[in-house]
Amino acid sequence: MLDAMIFGGIVALVAILLSPILVRYSIDPWVIFAIATIVLLPGFYGALTGGPFVPTPSKRRDSMLKLAKIKAGETVYDLGCGDGRLVFAAGALGARATGFELSIPLVLWGKIQALFGKKGRVCHGDLWRQDYSKADVIFCYLLPRTMKKFEHKIWPTLKKGARVVSNGFSMPGIWEKKIEEHVYLYVK
Repeated sequence: MLDAMIFGGIVALVAILLSPILVRYSIDPWVIFAIATIVLLPGFYGALTGGPFVPTPSKRRDSMLKLAKIKAGETVYDLGCGDGRLVFAAGALGARATGFELSIPLVLWGKIQALFGKKGRVCHGDLWRQDYSKADVIFCYLLPRTMKKFEHKIWPTLKKGARVVSNGFSMPGIWEKKIEEHVYLYVK
């Protein structure tokens, strides 16, 4: 929902800024609608297949980072990374941090942040179509039905010792190593 609101605000701002051009060159508003729809659809798909964009509060982010025990040089992935706050926090700890996100406005925001010196990468991509076999740490905020899919599709591909830190939701068939403030730590 927040994703749609962010996108709506961006579209409104762009429309206001571009309105003189639209009038001058007689651009059909349906063209703008079509472009907005193409940009917005991946975010809705991501919310349906993974989870909605909900910014991780700094206290929860700190708990997630503490449980992950990230070491410099480790490979860290954030599935459905949103604005990239965990990606950049892991990057600041020396990890090779990459986040995957379907929402184009959020990916663009992550790329803008990276331009200003934040370490880590935010990539446009479907979390289900990536290779996590080299992951040392995976962060996720996935809804219960999606955590079940994660357990069956991604968990078996992880290397021994890989750590999964889940914000808010557990994997139903895997025992967590530790729970702290609704954050679940799993070790393969």
